[in-house]
Amino acid sequence: MPLKHKHIIIDQDLIKEAKEYIGGRTDTEVIVNALKYLVEESKINRLLKKSKGKTNLEKVYS
Repeated sequence: MPLKHKHIIIDQDLIKEAKEYIGGRTDTEVIVNALKYLVEESKINRLLKKSKGKTNLEKVYS
């Protein structure tokens, strides 16, 4: 996995809330987990869209 050092400005209240929600220890851990969640959710949404209602899976996250 290629890594790249980034300097970004992020709302610290949002990071704090995310840490409490997912139990992350570091800002990096919280950001990486949030990005992984976003990517996986996107994959699930694409698969659900492709199935055109031919599955009994139910979307539980908005």
